Amino acid sequence: MTSKDNHQKAYYEANKEKIKERMRAYRKANSEKLKEQAAKYRAEHKEEKAERDKAYYEANREIIAAYHKSYSEKNKERIAIKKNAWYNANKKKCAEYGKIYGRTYRETNKEKIYIANNNYHKANRKVLAAEQAIIADTRKERGVSQRHLAKLVGVSQATISLWERGEVPAQWDKIFLAFPELEELGGGDV
Repeated sequence: MTSKDNHQKAYYEANKEKIKERMRAYRKANSEKLKEQAAKYRAEHKEEKAERDKAYYEANREIIAAYHKSYSEKNKERIAIKKNAWYNANKKKCAEYGKIYGRTYRETNKEKIYIANNNYHKANRKVLAAEQAIIADTRKERGVSQRHLAKLVGVSQATISLWERGEVPAQWDKIFLAFPELEELGGGDV
Protein backbone atom coordinates (compact mmCIF):
# COMPACT_ATOMS: atom_id res chain seq x y z
CA MET A 1 0.00 0.00 0.00
CA THR A 2 1.38 3.44 -0.91
CA SER A 3 1.54 6.44 1.39
CA LYS A 4 -1.23 8.08 -0.66
CA ASP A 5 -3.51 5.05 -0.01
CA ASN A 6 -2.65 5.17 3.69
CA HIS A 7 -3.40 8.89 3.79
CA GLN A 8 -6.81 8.39 2.06
CA LYS A 9 -7.69 5.54 4.39
CA ALA A 10 -6.74 7.58 7.45
CA TYR A 11 -8.75 10.56 6.15
CA TYR A 12 -11.79 8.35 5.55
CA GLU A 13 -11.55 6.78 9.02
CA ALA A 14 -11.25 10.20 10.66
CA ASN A 15 -14.17 11.70 8.67
CA LYS A 16 -16.40 8.65 8.15
CA GLU A 17 -19.56 10.18 9.65
CA LYS A 18 -19.16 13.51 7.80
CA ILE A 19 -18.66 11.68 4.49
CA LYS A 20 -21.72 9.46 5.05
CA GLU A 21 -23.83 12.49 5.96
CA ARG A 22 -22.74 14.36 2.80
CA MET A 23 -23.56 11.30 0.69
CA ARG A 24 -27.03 11.04 2.27
CA ALA A 25 -27.67 14.74 1.66
CA TYR A 26 -26.52 14.44 -1.96
CA ARG A 27 -28.77 11.41 -2.59
CA LYS A 28 -31.72 13.16 -1.00
CA ALA A 29 -31.21 16.36 -3.00
CA ASN A 30 -30.68 14.50 -6.26
CA SER A 31 -32.97 11.49 -5.85
CA GLU A 32 -34.98 12.10 -9.04
CA LYS A 33 -31.84 12.62 -11.13
CA LEU A 34 -30.26 9.46 -9.68
CA LYS A 35 -33.42 7.43 -10.34
CA GLU A 36 -33.46 8.62 -13.97
CA GLN A 37 -29.78 7.75 -14.42
CA ALA A 38 -30.32 4.30 -12.92
CA ALA A 39 -33.34 3.65 -15.15
CA LYS A 40 -31.44 4.80 -18.23
CA TYR A 41 -28.48 2.58 -17.34
CA ARG A 42 -30.74 -0.45 -16.78
CA ALA A 43 -32.48 0.14 -20.11
CA GLU A 44 -29.16 0.47 -21.99
CA HIS A 45 -27.67 -2.64 -20.38
CA LYS A 46 -30.78 -4.81 -20.19
CA GLU A 47 -29.52 -7.53 -22.56
CA GLU A 48 -26.06 -7.67 -20.96
CA LYS A 49 -27.62 -8.06 -17.52
CA ALA A 50 -29.94 -10.80 -18.77
CA GLU A 51 -26.94 -12.67 -20.19
CA ARG A 52 -24.94 -12.24 -16.95
CA ASP A 53 -27.93 -13.39 -14.88
CA LYS A 54 -28.43 -16.42 -17.10
CA ALA A 55 -24.75 -17.37 -16.93
CA TYR A 56 -24.75 -16.94 -13.16
CA TYR A 57 -27.86 -19.07 -12.80
CA GLU A 58 -26.45 -21.80 -15.02
CA ALA A 59 -23.18 -21.85 -13.05
CA ASN A 60 -24.94 -21.87 -9.67
CA ARG A 61 -28.16 -23.74 -10.41
CA GLU A 62 -27.73 -26.37 -7.69
CA ILE A 63 -26.75 -23.83 -5.02
CA ILE A 64 -29.70 -21.60 -5.92
CA ALA A 65 -32.12 -24.55 -5.89
CA ALA A 66 -30.81 -25.68 -2.49
CA TYR A 67 -31.16 -22.15 -1.13
CA HIS A 68 -34.75 -21.83 -2.40
CA LYS A 69 -35.65 -25.22 -0.97
CA SER A 70 -34.10 -24.35 2.39
CA TYR A 71 -35.81 -20.95 2.47
CA SER A 72 -39.18 -22.47 1.56
CA GLU A 73 -38.91 -25.09 4.28
CA LYS A 74 -37.87 -22.57 6.93
CA ASN A 75 -40.59 -20.09 5.98
CA LYS A 76 -43.41 -22.46 5.00
CA GLU A 77 -46.01 -20.91 7.33
CA ARG A 78 -45.07 -17.32 6.51
CA ILE A 79 -45.18 -18.05 2.77
CA ALA A 80 -48.58 -19.77 3.09
CA ILE A 81 -50.00 -16.81 5.04
CA LYS A 82 -48.66 -14.34 2.45
CA LYS A 83 -50.03 -16.37 -0.49
CA ASN A 84 -53.40 -16.74 1.21
CA ALA A 85 -53.59 -13.01 1.96
CA TRP A 86 -52.67 -12.13 -1.63
CA TYR A 87 -55.19 -14.60 -3.02
CA ASN A 88 -57.97 -13.29 -0.77
CA ALA A 89 -57.17 -9.71 -1.80
CA ASN A 90 -57.21 -10.68 -5.50
CA LYS A 91 -59.95 -13.34 -5.63
CA LYS A 92 -61.97 -11.69 -8.41
CA LYS A 93 -58.91 -11.04 -10.55
CA CYS A 94 -57.76 -14.65 -10.07
CA ALA A 95 -61.17 -16.02 -11.04
CA GLU A 96 -61.35 -13.86 -14.18
CA TYR A 97 -57.78 -14.67 -15.14
CA GLY A 98 -58.37 -18.36 -14.51
CA LYS A 99 -61.39 -18.39 -16.79
CA ILE A 100 -59.61 -16.56 -19.59
CA TYR A 101 -56.22 -18.26 -19.25
CA GLY A 102 -57.67 -21.69 -18.56
CA ARG A 103 -59.94 -21.54 -21.59
CA THR A 104 -57.19 -20.22 -23.86
CA TYR A 105 -54.68 -22.76 -22.56
CA ARG A 106 -57.12 -25.64 -22.99
CA GLU A 107 -58.00 -24.55 -26.52
CA THR A 108 -54.40 -24.16 -27.67
CA ASN A 109 -53.11 -27.31 -25.93
CA LYS A 110 -56.02 -29.70 -26.48
CA GLU A 111 -53.88 -32.49 -27.91
CA LYS A 112 -51.14 -32.08 -25.30
CA ILE A 113 -53.69 -32.18 -22.46
CA TYR A 114 -55.38 -35.24 -23.94
CA ILE A 115 -52.04 -37.09 -24.17
CA ALA A 116 -51.01 -36.08 -20.63
CA ASN A 117 -54.38 -37.16 -19.20
CA ASN A 118 -54.26 -40.41 -21.13
CA ASN A 119 -50.73 -41.19 -19.89
CA TYR A 120 -51.69 -40.30 -16.32
CA HIS A 121 -54.75 -42.55 -16.40
CA LYS A 122 -52.81 -45.43 -17.91
CA ALA A 123 -50.22 -45.14 -15.15
CA ASN A 124 -52.82 -44.79 -12.40
CA ARG A 125 -55.60 -47.03 -13.64
CA LYS A 126 -55.42 -49.37 -10.61
CA VAL A 127 -55.56 -46.45 -8.18
CA LEU A 128 -58.46 -44.91 -10.08
CA ALA A 129 -60.28 -48.25 -10.16
CA ALA A 130 -59.84 -48.64 -6.39
CA GLU A 131 -61.11 -45.10 -5.75
CA GLN A 132 -64.09 -45.50 -8.05
CA ALA A 133 -65.07 -48.99 -6.88
CA ILE A 134 -67.27 -47.22 -4.33
CA ILE A 135 -69.61 -46.28 -7.19
CA ALA A 136 -70.33 -49.93 -8.05
CA ASP A 137 -70.55 -50.90 -4.37
CA THR A 138 -73.07 -48.16 -3.58
CA ARG A 139 -75.06 -48.88 -6.75
CA LYS A 140 -75.26 -52.59 -5.90
CA GLU A 141 -76.17 -51.89 -2.24
CA ARG A 142 -79.11 -49.83 -3.43
CA GLY A 143 -80.10 -52.39 -6.06
CA VAL A 144 -79.70 -49.90 -8.92
CA SER A 145 -78.65 -51.07 -12.37
CA GLN A 146 -76.00 -49.32 -14.41
CA ARG A 147 -78.65 -48.37 -16.95
CA HIS A 148 -80.88 -46.81 -14.25
CA LEU A 149 -77.94 -44.91 -12.70
CA ALA A 150 -76.96 -43.68 -16.18
CA LYS A 151 -80.46 -42.22 -16.66
CA LEU A 152 -80.35 -40.60 -13.20
CA VAL A 153 -77.06 -38.81 -13.84
CA GLY A 154 -77.53 -38.13 -17.55
CA VAL A 155 -74.79 -40.28 -19.11
CA SER A 156 -74.71 -43.57 -21.01
CA GLN A 157 -74.60 -47.00 -19.36
CA ALA A 158 -71.19 -47.53 -20.97
CA THR A 159 -69.88 -44.43 -19.18
CA ILE A 160 -71.05 -45.79 -15.82
CA SER A 161 -69.25 -49.05 -16.60
CA LEU A 162 -66.05 -47.15 -17.49
CA TRP A 163 -66.27 -45.15 -14.26
CA GLU A 164 -66.76 -48.24 -12.11
CA ARG A 165 -63.79 -50.02 -13.67
CA GLY A 166 -61.58 -46.94 -13.40
CA GLU A 167 -61.07 -46.73 -17.16
CA VAL A 168 -61.89 -43.01 -17.08
CA PRO A 169 -62.19 -40.58 -14.17
CA ALA A 170 -65.70 -40.35 -12.80
CA GLN A 171 -67.60 -37.08 -12.89
CA TRP A 172 -68.19 -37.00 -9.18
CA ASP A 173 -70.56 -34.03 -9.32
CA LYS A 174 -72.95 -36.21 -11.33
CA ILE A 175 -72.45 -39.24 -9.06
CA PHE A 176 -73.22 -37.09 -6.02
CA LEU A 177 -76.60 -36.21 -7.54
CA ALA A 178 -77.62 -39.87 -7.38
CA PHE A 179 -75.68 -40.81 -4.24
CA PRO A 180 -75.29 -37.71 -2.03
CA GLU A 181 -73.97 -39.82 0.86
CA LEU A 182 -70.77 -40.46 -1.14
CA GLU A 183 -69.94 -36.76 -0.96
CA GLU A 184 -70.18 -36.89 2.84
CA LEU A 185 -67.93 -39.99 2.87
CA GLY A 186 -65.34 -38.20 0.77
CA GLY A 187 -66.07 -39.88 -2.56
CA GLY A 188 -63.88 -38.52 -5.35
CA ASP A 189 -60.81 -38.37 -3.15
CA VAL A 190 -61.10 -41.65 -1.29
